[in-house]
Amino acid sequence: MDCDYKADDDAEEYDNDYIFIRKDVTINGNNHIIDGNNRTRVFMVEDGYSLTLNNLTIINARADSGAGVYLKYNASLTINNVNFINNYAHDQKVLLFTQVFAILLMFIIPVSLITLL
Repeated sequence: MDCDYKADDDAEEYDNDYIFIRKDVTINGNNHIIDGNNRTRVFMVEDGYSLTLNNLTIINARADSGAGVYLKYNASLTINNVNFINNYAHDQKVLLFTQVFAILLMFIIPVSLITLL
């Protein structure tokens, strides 16, 4: 990434304005921010694909489940030096939500200010 990203101000709350991962993807955040703008989750990883996040901050994500990252069946997530700040989900699966058989690998993850209410 070479800049910060923010969800559209005009998006409806819980809009599907998030990033769908439909192939194996690695995102090198270069210490940038992805901001859900209190409107949407940030990533939805589709069945069978993997997402690797490096050096990134995910803030203000909002969803019914998995505000930061939602992993579908057989999806995987690897995170290295990723901050999740001020994210909110109604079902309290704030950081991420996984369906059966999803895989999560975490390395050096500072997690701060995760909202559970």
